Amino acid sequence: MYSKGCANIVCFAGINMRVHTLQRVHRRRGRPRMSGSAALEGTWTSVSRRSGDADDEGDQRPFSTRSVDSTQDTGGVPSCDMKSIDQTAKDGRAKRKVGRPIAYRGDPYAPGLQPEQRRVILRRIANRESARRVRARRQDELDRLTQQAQDTEHSNTKMHTKVEAAKAKEAQARAELADLRSQLHAQARENGTLQAEICELKYALAYASQARENRTLQAEIFEFKRALAAAQELQQEPERRERELFPMLASLAPYQQDPLGICEILEKPDTPTGQAPALLRTVSQEELPPLSSLRAQAQALLPAVPHPVPERTFSDLLQDINWAARVDDWPAHAGCPAGQ
Repeated sequence: MYSKGCANIVCFAGINMRVHTLQRVHRRRGRPRMSGSAALEGTWTSVSRRSGDADDEGDQRPFSTRSVDSTQDTGGVPSCDMKSIDQTAKDGRAKRKVGRPIAYRGDPYAPGLQPEQRRVILRRIANRESARRVRARRQDELDRLTQQAQDTEHSNTKMHTKVEAAKAKEAQARAELADLRSQLHAQARENGTLQAEICELKYALAYASQARENRTLQAEIFEFKRALAAAQELQQEPERRERELFPMLASLAPYQQDPLGICEILEKPDTPTGQAPALLRTVSQEELPPLSSLRAQAQALLPAVPHPVPERTFSDLLQDINWAARVDDWPAHAGCPAGQ
């Protein structure tokens, strides 16, 4: 857009220079000049003719009018009337303007003219017509260039208006771009803050998940240890009961064939106390439970021994812990409430 506007401005300046040059040439060539040799006798006059004069616009006056009048005034002898509008008033001498067209007002077919004079007059008339045509073409060219200059100036004005509008739009776009850049920087800062918070939350979530897994594993290990201790205690229970009941069994050796006989003795109300064994006398002095309870305890003296728990190493324990971590419903299989 800027290059096109500059090209229009340069074209407009070139057209103006050409128009001014043509105007100078037109003015210079439109000035009057003196006619040919003063020795030539004829009835012509050197007159200033510019573009737009009556003679250039098609003056159809006969050339013999002036010659007839002049011949009548001089008694039939053609007079030579050579004057110039640039003739000085001081000494009356005429200045010769070289390069100016000549306007001739004579009749080339007047009687009494020599062939040389007639040829000169005809040549002058032809030169005048040629100069008129040249001036007309130059005037047309000048008018065309003037119109082109006006059109170029008009388009140049429009182009300047468009350039100003484009500059205003560019300024507005630059302002909007600056605003968008500021918003982008603000959003980038906010995005950085959010990313930092997200990283912190991820780290906290991983730490909390690890802590929860650790607590779960600790609870599972504790339950496993408790179950292992209970199994070991259950395995050692018969031996402990046997050690506790060994003195009682030794004192009840006479009743080994009938272990329930002691209960029958105690059930008889007329049994003398002296006939009971010393152990019964010792027990009778204390607060004894009901006889049904004693019978049940006597029947449970020799309980069935469970299957022994095989010895396990620490690596086997870790494998069991890993297996328990992979099972989702391990607390249900382990016999403990869910969530422990």
